[in-house]
Amino acid sequence: MMKKTISYLVGVFFLFSIFIQAQNKETEILLAKVLTDIRPVDKNRAFYITDSIYQNDTDVHIKIHALFINAYLYHDDFDIPNSLGKALQAIELAEKNKSYKWLSRLYGFVGAEYSRLELFSEAILYFNKIEDVLPKINDEYDRVFSTYYYYHLLSSYYYKKKDYKKALESIALSEKDLDKISSMLLHSADYLGANEQNKAINYLELKEYDKAKEAYEKGYSYIKNSSQFESSLTTAYIYIGLARIAFQQNKGLSSEEILDYYLKGLNIATINNNRELKEEIYCYLSDYYEHNGDLRNYSKYNKAYLQEKEAKEEFRATTVNELLEKQYIQKERIDIKNKKYFTVIVSFLVVLILFPIGFYIWRERSRKNLLVNAKINPSNLLIQLIHEGKDKLPGLFVGVLWIDEEEANQNESIIIERLKQFEKSKGYLDNSVSIESLALMCQTTSTVVINVIKKYKKIDFKTYLLHFRLLEVILLLRFEERFRTYKIGHLAEVSGFSSHSSFTIDFKKTIGVNPSFFIQYLNEMKIKV
Repeated sequence: MMKKTISYLVGVFFLFSIFIQAQNKETEILLAKVLTDIRPVDKNRAFYITDSIYQNDTDVHIKIHALFINAYLYHDDFDIPNSLGKALQAIELAEKNKSYKWLSRLYGFVGAEYSRLELFSEAILYFNKIEDVLPKINDEYDRVFSTYYYYHLLSSYYYKKKDYKKALESIALSEKDLDKISSMLLHSADYLGANEQNKAINYLELKEYDKAKEAYEKGYSYIKNSSQFESSLTTAYIYIGLARIAFQQNKGLSSEEILDYYLKGLNIATINNNRELKEEIYCYLSDYYEHNGDLRNYSKYNKAYLQEKEAKEEFRATTVNELLEKQYIQKERIDIKNKKYFTVIVSFLVVLILFPIGFYIWRERSRKNLLVNAKINPSNLLIQLIHEGKDKLPGLFVGVLWIDEEEANQNESIIIERLKQFEKSKGYLDNSVSIESLALMCQTTSTVVINVIKKYKKIDFKTYLLHFRLLEVILLLRFEERFRTYKIGHLAEVSGFSSHSSFTIDFKKTIGVNPSFFIQYLNEMKIKV
C-alpha cells in the first residue's frame, strides 16, 4: 500500500522519547521543547539552540542528547549525510563515556537512516549492536524504553525490506515493553497512536484490510485529544491509511470523505515539510482523480508525484554513492551594465569549475603512473599480500605470530591462552580496547601483559593491535570483493581503527601504499579469490 518511510517512524518515537525523571534539569526540558514546540514553527531556532547547548554545556550526557536532536533535525529535512554525521559524532561521545542509554537509541537511529537508503547490510550492523548494549543500561525504566524503541525501529527495518510478518512480530515485542511504561511517558497517547498506525501499515501491505482499519481507528482514538493532533504526522498517516482502505474496497467512506482525508493529510505533510509523505499523497490523489475521471487534477497531482519521486531517487542515488557534495553558492544579481563586475564573477566561476577538473585529471594521471611503477617494481610485501593464499597471510604480520611460547612458565602460559582467546574472538576490532581493558580480561596487570607480548611477539602492544587490524582489512579486501567498493572510513571502522586518518597513516607506514591505492592495485592485478 504505502511506501512508509523510516523518517516518520524515527521521528515519532524520538519526538516523545523524553521521560518523566527525577532530575528535571532545565536544559533537558529545553531540549524536549526544541522538538515538541520549537521545531514545528522555527527550524533555524531549533538548530541554533541544540548547537549552543552542545557547545556550552559541560554535562557529557546533555551534549550527546543535543547532538542526537541535532541529527534528528537534519533527518527531518531529509539531509541524511548531516544526520548521520551528527549521530555518529554522538555515538563516539557516548561510547567513550559508556552512556548506554543513548548508545542504544543512537545505534537504532543510524540503523534506521541506513534502512531509509535501503542499505540494509549497514543497517543491521547497528541494530545488532543494540542487543549488546541493552543489558548494560542500569536504570530499569530506561532499559525498558530502549528495548521498546529498539523493536519499533526494527519493525521499520523489516517493513522497508517488505518482510511485513517479521515487522508485525517486532511490533508485538515492542508492545510488551510499551505496556510496562506507557503510564509514565510524556504524551503516552501519541506513543500508542503511532504504534497502532505502525501496525496498520503492515496489515495493509498484507491486504488484511479489516485488521488495518481496526488498528487505524484505534490509533485515531488515542491521538484525537492530543495537543499535536492537527499537525501530527501520525494523524496524517491515519487519514491517508483510512482513505486508502475505503478507496481500495469501495466502502466505509464516501468519495468526498476520501478526498477530504487526503487533503487533510497533505496539509499536515506541508506543515511538517515532509517531502516523502507529500510524494505519497500526490500518488494517491492522482489515483483518486483518475478513478473519478478528473483529468485536470489527475495531471496536476501525477506531475507533482513524479517530480517528488524523481527528486527522491536522484537524492538517494547520490547519497548512497557518497557523491553528494554540499556546495551552496549564493547567487547575486549581476548588473549587466557593470561589465567589469560581470567579468570578475564569470572568471571566478570558470576557475571554480576548471580547477577541480584539472586537479582531478592531474591526480588520476599521478595515480596511474604510480600504479604502472608499482606493477614494474612492486615491493616484496605488496606482492605477497596480493598473491599469497589466505592461510599464509597471517605469517606476513609479526604481531600475529607467537614465538617460543613453549618456553613460557605457568603464569605466562595462562596469559598467552587468554590472549589467544582475545585474538580468536577478534576483540581487537573494538576500537576502544586498551592495555588496561585487555589486562582486566587476562586477570592480571598491564605490565604483565605488555611483557608477555614483548617477549613472545617481539613487538609492543600498539603494534600488536595494529598487525591484527591490518590483517583483518587485507583479508576483507582480498576475499570479500564488496569491501573494495566501501569508503576508507568504513573500512577503518570495521577493522577496529579509531579514525579514517589513523587507518590511512598506519596502513601506508606498514604496507608501503595507502588503502585506496592498494584497492586499485588489487583490482588492476585482477586477482582471483
